[in-house]
Amino acid sequence: MKKTIKDWIIATKPWSFNVSCSAVILTAAYLLHRHIEYGGQYHWWNIIIALVMIVCFHAAGNLLSDYRDFIYGIDKPGNDNEVPWISGGLFKPKEIRNFGYIMLIPAILLGILLLCLSSWEVIWIGILGIIFTAGYSWFKFHALGDVDILFCYAILPSLGTSFVVTGTYNFESVLVSFTYGLFTCGLLHYNNTRDIESDSAAGIVTMPILVGRNISKLIYFVFEIAPYIIVCILAASSILPWETLIVFITFPSALKLVRIMFSSTCAADLAGLDQANAKQQLMFSLALLAGIIIGIIVEIII
Repeated sequence: MKKTIKDWIIATKPWSFNVSCSAVILTAAYLLHRHIEYGGQYHWWNIIIALVMIVCFHAAGNLLSDYRDFIYGIDKPGNDNEVPWISGGLFKPKEIRNFGYIMLIPAILLGILLLCLSSWEVIWIGILGIIFTAGYSWFKFHALGDVDILFCYAILPSLGTSFVVTGTYNFESVLVSFTYGLFTCGLLHYNNTRDIESDSAAGIVTMPILVGRNISKLIYFVFEIAPYIIVCILAASSILPWETLIVFITFPSALKLVRIMFSSTCAADLAGLDQANAKQQLMFSLALLAGIIIGIIVEIII
């Protein structure tokens, strides 16, 4: 079957890249807030390189995950998590796998460039990034997918961005990363809760399978609500500007998702909510970014 450039792009799931980009952009915005307040280095050009790098890593992770889902029999026609460009015959499984490995090449090269522009001291973050990206399916199938996601799309990007931008590790930025990172974990946890039956049939063990549907609902509740509590604590501690409390405009939609999760009894009740969960993560991240920017403007004016 003939494939177009658009087909190859769609296979990387570009609509999911806001998750990885949020980690870099929000960390950079937070560091700018601290820079204006306390001074110090701020190498803004490294932000652009870091953005492209993490998108390449994310694309590679998506492709390799889809390949393994197909190989393990999780991606079957009729499943809500079906990857049609594989099961539909547009791509051969090996093509998706090889494309994933190919996407790791620019990611690694850009990582090396960042090391050259900053310091090789930070190479451990890159190594862990490769391990968590390439090994995502293994972590997911052993009930550690939430841990993998939190490191891939929150902790590691935050630490890495803070180092290449300021020359030091800013551990306060890691605390900030838990806000949007937990929403990303919530998105994964929703998918795994929805897919309990199909994942069980495939013989893998995700967190929802391990703890059961009722406990999974409570974990999802924590992932959706904890970010708001963390923002309040960080604002009260002067780590984040008070303006970031604007994130509460997204709170009603988070509660709506929680209500849907708690009222669900089977996969059908959660079908088609991927977009709503992804939108929730995006809207929260945009609100948090807006709050930080407003805080920066206020700081400059005052």
